Amino acid sequence: MARGLGMAPLAGRCAELSRSLSGRAAGPLTRREDEIAVLVSQGLTSRQIAAAAHISERTVENHVQHILGKLGFTNRTQIATWIAAGRPGPTGTGTERTREGGRD
Repeated sequence: MARGLGMAPLAGRCAELSRSLSGRAAGPLTRREDEIAVLVSQGLTSRQIAAAAHISERTVENHVQHILGKLGFTNRTQIATWIAAGRPGPTGTGTERTREGGRD
């Protein structure tokens, strides 16, 4: 119905919001979360990441929890796998990020 009324963009955004709230869609990571995700993928502990990023260990743990939640993951291994796969989005195409955090 929304598409018939010319509201396709709004319907698409509503569907994406619904997927993100249910944990089925990869939400956009902040630049810092992306940096932390890369460090997690290198097998570093929270303490090592904290030292490398010049933040507290607790802040690292908060970032990791936000990353897990946004991506619908349950552990750090899934973050590492996601990074190794080139940060694919829900469809696996078109949402990969460059090293600087922008879109390809």
